[in-house]
Amino acid sequence: MFETIAIIITLAIFLFNYSLNADLFYPPAVFNLVWLAVFIAYAIFVNSNAGDIYEIDGRCFFVFIGGQIVFSLGGLFAIDKKKIKEKQEYRPVLKHNFDKYFFWFLLLMLPVYAAKLMAIVGASSINDTNAFMILRYEFTQEDADLGILKYLNYIAVFAFAVALYKFHYTDYKPITWQQKLYKYSYYFIATLYAVSSTGRSYLLILFCLYIGFKGISGGLKKSHYLFAGLAIFILFGTIAIVLKKAGGDDLSFTQTIGSVFDSFTVYFVGGIYAFSAFIKDGFTLDYGENTFRFFIALFHTIGLTAQEPKNLVMPFVTTPVIGNVYSLYYIYIKDFWYFGILFNFLWGYLHSWFYYRARKNFTYLFGYALLLYPLVLSFFQDQYMSLLSTWIQMALLAFIAAHFIRYEKIAATASPQH
Repeated sequence: MFETIAIIITLAIFLFNYSLNADLFYPPAVFNLVWLAVFIAYAIFVNSNAGDIYEIDGRCFFVFIGGQIVFSLGGLFAIDKKKIKEKQEYRPVLKHNFDKYFFWFLLLMLPVYAAKLMAIVGASSINDTNAFMILRYEFTQEDADLGILKYLNYIAVFAFAVALYKFHYTDYKPITWQQKLYKYSYYFIATLYAVSSTGRSYLLILFCLYIGFKGISGGLKKSHYLFAGLAIFILFGTIAIVLKKAGGDDLSFTQTIGSVFDSFTVYFVGGIYAFSAFIKDGFTLDYGENTFRFFIALFHTIGLTAQEPKNLVMPFVTTPVIGNVYSLYYIYIKDFWYFGILFNFLWGYLHSWFYYRARKNFTYLFGYALLLYPLVLSFFQDQYMSLLSTWIQMALLAFIAAHFIRYEKIAATASPQH
């Protein structure tokens, strides 16, 4: 019953948020769609399995619905009426074609990066499975360190954003086969770095950047949604099969596809089940130790505090879905009780602030698209404060890139759009 009520309320909030801009890419509306998908997946899952064990705690729905309302309020406070009425048109120009510096740097570093990965595989104590699984094990269980090469993943993500900006916002249009080869080689290299991380995070970030950049430009067609969705399904499904989280040697092709869909369902509902277990078991407040872990870790490293930071890797919990992700809300509720929901006001405001300025320049557009990642993964785990160091590094790269982009003003016209 709770899931039905949650679906109806979420749909109502979505319709309200959509009406504000008549745009699916308005962040509070995207947030509603994410949680609508989660509630539908949960409804299917719980109705396909009998027993009280499949029911999540009713207090969770209070948090999930309350979080959407607070997020939406943050978006309302970010509305800038002047910017809504006035639409500035600019022609961005990349100075010195600096996107090519990223391309050649990533291409030339690829053999070095691959050699480091193979060295990790070769030194592993695991030798009875494929190289991808060995890498995954070494990264997640043995804390294998890539050293300075780990920053190549951040650079690849940022380079992907620069490429999207050049190909979809500047006057540069790939027409010749050489230009098209350059474009798709750029995308392929960035994707290759993302896949080599063995996780899904970097792939999802690339996906969010693509959707964000194309969505704001108004260039998304139905075929783009289909292509992006299919690509994500194939990549995620392939990774799940390689990591043996789906599929199997004794399964047919149809059964393998079914197991991938099951893996997606588990991926959707795992966070809310773990969060429900956390709420049911009761908890003691940590008063900011989880939320502000980045600063505690920083101060601990430089010797300003003896307090050690909390472990980012959460313990596994056995629910109908075994997992160690607890949704966006865990760290805030654990630190500040149910008042932690109020952090969603900040996130809703921040997302919407970038949204209303995204057409102005690369920095705002990049901020909008990049932040879609923690928004989309809100059902899974917090990625706002937990990845604060990543966002700071991305902001630094955006600040540097801003000096290599020139904007030529075209006109200012009245428009009801953002």
